[in-house]
Amino acid sequence: MSILCLRTLTTSPQTIFLVVASIVSLLPLLRNPKPETAEFFYQQGFQKTLIPLWISWGLVAAVSYLGEAKHISGGVDWFYYLCYSRDGINFYGTADNMYSYFPGIYQFWKTAMRLVGTDVASLQNVIVVALGLNAALVGVVVFQHTRCKLISIGTALWALVVLIRFDGLRGESEIIASLFFLSTMIAWKGTPLDHWNKWKLLFVFALGLGLTVYMKQQAGLLAIGALALVWEQLSPRFGSRHHWGMLVSLPILAALLLVGLILMEGRGLEPLSLGLSTAAAYPSHHSWWHNLYVQFRHDESFWIVVTVTMVMFIRQQKKIPPATTSTQTPTARLVGFLLLSGFATLLQFKIRPYHHYLLLTIPAFTISAAIIWHEHRYLIERGIKQRMLMVFLAALPFCWAEDYQWAYHPAQVPTAAQVAELTNWHQQVSSERVIAELRRNIPRDIPNARRLMILPSRHNSIHYLADTRSSSPHGYSFNEGGYHGNQAWLSMLETTVSEYVLLLEENVCDADDLDIWDARRIGQAQRILKLRGYQRVEGADEIELYVRTRSDAQGQQRR
Repeated sequence: MSILCLRTLTTSPQTIFLVVASIVSLLPLLRNPKPETAEFFYQQGFQKTLIPLWISWGLVAAVSYLGEAKHISGGVDWFYYLCYSRDGINFYGTADNMYSYFPGIYQFWKTAMRLVGTDVASLQNVIVVALGLNAALVGVVVFQHTRCKLISIGTALWALVVLIRFDGLRGESEIIASLFFLSTMIAWKGTPLDHWNKWKLLFVFALGLGLTVYMKQQAGLLAIGALALVWEQLSPRFGSRHHWGMLVSLPILAALLLVGLILMEGRGLEPLSLGLSTAAAYPSHHSWWHNLYVQFRHDESFWIVVTVTMVMFIRQQKKIPPATTSTQTPTARLVGFLLLSGFATLLQFKIRPYHHYLLLTIPAFTISAAIIWHEHRYLIERGIKQRMLMVFLAALPFCWAEDYQWAYHPAQVPTAAQVAELTNWHQQVSSERVIAELRRNIPRDIPNARRLMILPSRHNSIHYLADTRSSSPHGYSFNEGGYHGNQAWLSMLETTVSEYVLLLEENVCDADDLDIWDARRIGQAQRILKLRGYQRVEGADEIELYVRTRSDAQGQQRR
């Protein structure tokens, strides 16, 4: 509670009001009257009224938020997927660089484009639907193991809140991978793999894990949860165990299905090797502990609830006496799988502190925490301390409030004016002007003219919205490593054969761009273009657009 109070010191009055109002409304739940008294019946009536009202209001707020916020969905990575997916459905040649991500994410967005069209507004709706489906599937898994509608819906809302806080609206591939992982958990239900007559379940389990990794290579960390089944098999505490043949077959079959999906791309095993090598070559930023601390400070309530419920689960497991007749329940088996999966995904933070990495972790941890809370609900009647703990764990996610962009609180119904203040880079006035000028000045009837070089190359939204293609032989890019140290962007500019080159000016660049793209480098680029025979396009006065007017055989800057 002290952390919550300290957090409110840096938030707006509206956010503080939401926190205080949420806490006050839940204070009566802390009372622990004696059974069969008037106070007891009042308490029961209050609980049965307040909690459904909270859940109902949360559903209204969630639908309202998603309806208003869909126009701000999408991000840098998302437009990278869209550009390659668009080129794929138009049968344009694509560079090997696209396989920096596994091909499943492109297949997903190509399917979406065929179903709803290629305009950004329709594809933003797909992001919102995928995000909502993630939350709904979390609720389904919880309901399978608790049979409690209120807890299931409450967990779905909690998952939605946390997913949005950790860049769930950015269109990241983790959201799509989680859809397949959660569907796999629904099909499995924690069922023991103890006989070959369950081969259909084994196949579905393996297929789900294979599809999960097919969408995102780092999602393979979720499959590490299967080691919990091996631990159960080796543990002396449980008598009814799995069949070793089925346990061994699970990862083998999942890997074979993944390879089969990769081979369907028609590029052999190249997408597999490129995707794995790219993930392994990510540059490291800060220490593992620092990156985890960044995630903790982004939403302390999530980590507090997960940590406390995990301790409760471990204590519960230790109380199981060693016996050859005891049996691990499907619910405990599922929770063990999910907890191990969730912790495995935290390995990503050994490299970088990006919030969207946690999108793989959130469904596993929210499901586990909700089920563990339900298994310990008997503590509510044990005493005032136990009751306070259980109410605290259940209420904290819904009392917590954040004040940064993309934040969402289940007690707040946003207005269109509030959400309108949040915009993506491509929706800013200066960016829209760049895109409009490109569409006006680049001929649409000349195929090669649609190839464009952009410096810096991070904003593929320009390519998608202006209907241009990257002129680089390496394809689209959002990696700005070439602007640091080795200055690779200079050689790219000195050797490009692009018909058009766009230099983004400082008034268009965002904070990340300004770290690598300033007036000095813009001037340097202008001089190189002039020496190479490029001229600024007449009539495009509001953007730095250059067209090639003569060939430069050597393609090098004259010194």
